[in-house]
Amino acid sequence: MSDKLEQLSAWVDGEASTTQVDDVKVDVVLQQKWQDYHLVGDTLRGDEVLVTDKSFLENIADALDDEPTVLAPSKGKVIPLWSNAVALAKQSSQFAVAASVAAVMILGVQNYNTETTQPFMTAPTSGPQGGLAPVSLAQSRTIQTPQQQMNERQAVLEQRKRINALLVDHQLQLRLKAAQTLPTEAQTKQVNPQ
Repeated sequence: MSDKLEQLSAWVDGEASTTQVDDVKVDVVLQQKWQDYHLVGDTLRGDEVLVTDKSFLENIADALDDEPTVLAPSKGKVIPLWSNAVALAKQSSQFAVAASVAAVMILGVQNYNTETTQPFMTAPTSGPQGGLAPVSLAQSRTIQTPQQQMNERQAVLEQRKRINALLVDHQLQLRLKAAQTLPTEAQTKQVNPQ
């Protein structure tokens, strides 16, 4: 009988041929299953369903009554002060990581933008009436070799990689904290229903 029900289910789903029509015409159990399968399909598709035979609904109600009852876990000791302290420690450690990343970025940019050469000092000028005229206005320019430029680019790339790694680590820590607080909040709601 189980094989016939599987074939009937496949036929209703459009996965089998119509060779079972004669079996369904003769067998009352298969006719009932045929109706039940179509009722379930209509319900899943959201079609309007008119139930004339209440036995299907009664079978569902009986099956639900036979299901075991899941009891809530017993209330344990909850130390709210300790759980708040742990949450505060986690949050403050995340802020510390974020502050460290910001400090590294600021110091890195400041160190990268400083010049290592002193500007060229000009001789004192006496103005447009005569005397010495300024040649430059305290500007100096250092010419870098291609090797120095390559080294500088590599240093910048390494610095960016380190900063990106710190940012990725920070994001992972935020996700981990969020994943850890969701079950804790759910347990708190079960223990202290309001």
